[in-house]
Amino acid sequence: MENQASKKKIHYAWYILVVCFLMNMTVHVLVMQVASLYMVPMYQELEVPRVMLSLQSVLMAAGAVLTAPFWGKMYKKYDARVVLTICTAMTALCTIGRGFMPNMVSILVLAAVKGVFFTGNTVLPNSILLTAWFKKRRGFAVSTASLGISVGGVIFSPIVERLISSMGWRMSDKIVGLIMLVIMIPCTVFIVRSTPADKNLQPLGADEPVGEQAAAEACAGRFYHGGSAQKPCFLCFSAFHICDDLCNRRCITAAGVFN
Repeated sequence: MENQASKKKIHYAWYILVVCFLMNMTVHVLVMQVASLYMVPMYQELEVPRVMLSLQSVLMAAGAVLTAPFWGKMYKKYDARVVLTICTAMTALCTIGRGFMPNMVSILVLAAVKGVFFTGNTVLPNSILLTAWFKKRRGFAVSTASLGISVGGVIFSPIVERLISSMGWRMSDKIVGLIMLVIMIPCTVFIVRSTPADKNLQPLGADEPVGEQAAAEACAGRFYHGGSAQKPCFLCFSAFHICDDLCNRRCITAAGVFN
């Protein structure tokens, strides 16, 4: 009876997947997907050249690229729960802080700092945590976590647009940052664990017979823990993935908004 009950119990890997989904739905979306909504109100209030507003994305990209190898080492050396909590909190605080910045120079400095911590709580932790916790259904887990970006865009885009129009972009920044803190900090502190061993468990599917597909997934599982994910080329690729998405959105928006 005890064996049957343990088999029916939800594996902890699914809770990790929920955290990764929420991370994309909140932090990723509230930093990148809704960034275009701030362009016009910031331009109207600050009255700065258009290129100055676009520099926010450039500095965020620079911070992300330069520190991606650093965060990869931090996740390997320290508890993912601690690193992810710090990165999430700092990203949220930088978002809140922009609402208090008096001029464009201080906003740009904060954008660079935000880029440093943003790369440590999006693509990298998703890849690291899902690889560690899923031996079986890893592809499904990665796809489901990525779905959070689309879901978050649908949910938060109209909310942020309404906040900006009714309260202004500064108050919207403060509320958005608080949303990140309220949703994600409890998840990173109480749910996230670096590896299944931290919960005296094995990865999902580790106890099943090893077939050809399972063997291939086991080999892929060594991608991170074997060191491949620690190489600068992989870390820079992940950072460039973030930067490319961010810069493309900002450029397209700027081209359409200011014409």
